[in-house]
Amino acid sequence: MASGLPTWSEPAGGGFDWTTENEVTTDQSPTTSDLGERYLYTPDTAAVRTVTLPSMGESEDGGWFAITNASAYTIYVTASDTDYIGWPLLKILSVEMLPTSHILVRYDHSRTRWDIVSKTGPGQVRPNGSLMYFTCDSASLTAAGIAAVTDMFNRHALMIGGSTSQAYLGNFPDFSNGIPKYGSNCIYFDGSAGYGKLGVSADGCMFDSTSGDKTLSLWVYCDDETSGGEAIIEQYATADENWHLSRVATTNAIALYHETSGSADIDTSGGTLASGDWHHIAIVRVGSDVGVYLDGTQIIYDGAWTGYSLLSYTWLARLAAGGSNFDGCMDDIAIVNQNIFGAAPNSTPDDSFTAPSVALGLVM
Repeated sequence: MASGLPTWSEPAGGGFDWTTENEVTTDQSPTTSDLGERYLYTPDTAAVRTVTLPSMGESEDGGWFAITNASAYTIYVTASDTDYIGWPLLKILSVEMLPTSHILVRYDHSRTRWDIVSKTGPGQVRPNGSLMYFTCDSASLTAAGIAAVTDMFNRHALMIGGSTSQAYLGNFPDFSNGIPKYGSNCIYFDGSAGYGKLGVSADGCMFDSTSGDKTLSLWVYCDDETSGGEAIIEQYATADENWHLSRVATTNAIALYHETSGSADIDTSGGTLASGDWHHIAIVRVGSDVGVYLDGTQIIYDGAWTGYSLLSYTWLARLAAGGSNFDGCMDDIAIVNQNIFGAAPNSTPDDSFTAPSVALGLVM
């Protein structure tokens, strides 16, 4: 390994030699005859480099590549065909390797995917297009009513508004189970004046384009039945340009609303978001097909809407204009420019996927 770089830890099973590397500065598209290569990316003038993994078959089961990013730029590692890159429970088509990260990917034919079997170095490895991610689990989280938590991706600041009794980060003593969904913390909103607010960015927009894929994933815990609507998440630029996901008054259905140029081109609801337990909610956009999923089951579809990128705040637990405050908890909130659950939203609607059983853990 080049001087000054972290050394590899040998993955389980052994049999790998880390002593030599194929030093490169350009995009790489290795073939199956290159299996076992070690690519060392060194400083270069290009801002982005890509490694496209080859199409694999049963005879290549167990084949591997090692990739080291010693440059100052991001490297994208992309799978071919319908293969995925292994991430617990998720279907990732490509990952980002930040500087000083090192991975070994090995092909598992039984699952038709490349598993990241070893990662070392201080640099992050994460799904390509990861825009926001809040695990809400950190020793720095306190019960302060106004607090800032910085996420692990594009450094979005999450401001928690309201007084100490209205919104806080940490365990919530008024729930009978007394624990968040994952880890030791979550975000609790009292349904009165608490809210979350993400800084001005287009990253929070689920409807910026009718091409490409995008996923919003989060867990919610509703404290009680609502007599008024409850906002879950909203991105609001103006009264004519906004979208939000909410819990409908009385029926407790989940509603999706999208407005462009003063006209609502998505305004529909479905399912029942019951109180007293954690539920997984996802919005998945595959091209112009949009599906809302409750605990992995599709409950909403829309395919006729106008793409519009909103450069604005993203709100949690209330509408930008005030009111419709959410009463309960949220955890493991993510927005990713990939279809991370392999969903296929359709107009029936009858698509489904397995809701995550562990935190997404989008950073390695």
